[in-house]
Amino acid sequence: MTRCRPLLALAALLLLAGPVLAQSLNVGGWKLEQANSAQTYTIPAGTAVPAGGYLIVARDASEAAFETYYGVTLGANVVFLNSAATFPFINGDETYTLRNAANGVEDGPTPALTGAVGAYHRLDPEASPWTVIDTTPTPARAWRPPTPSCRAW
Repeated sequence: MTRCRPLLALAALLLLAGPVLAQSLNVGGWKLEQANSAQTYTIPAGTAVPAGGYLIVARDASEAAFETYYGVTLGANVVFLNSAATFPFINGDETYTLRNAANGVEDGPTPALTGAVGAYHRLDPEASPWTVIDTTPTPARAWRPPTPSCRAW
């Protein structure tokens, strides 16, 4: 089963469940682990990413605040979770690993971002290595929904 991989964008961690999935993906009980900060966020039970949809885990931001900051309106295919002030802690040099409910690694670790700004992604969901972007984004351009091929990132 092919799906887009997790990526980091400013203070939100996005898990893309990829448009190639024909059905929703139950990620309840999955864990996002952050190394170098020793943080783990467990996705709440019952959380499912719809086919072609994605999940956003934001630290201490409401969905409305996220939409305002990025200048977007999230669609019905978006699952938005506010981790309160628990995850992620973006201080530099973190890496992230995504584990399923059985504790198996689904993806990661990601590369460490060495600067105060940047993001990373894969052009192909199964490819390696990651592509790192070390530029300062503007809020309206920092994030955009995935395309069917996941290649617009």
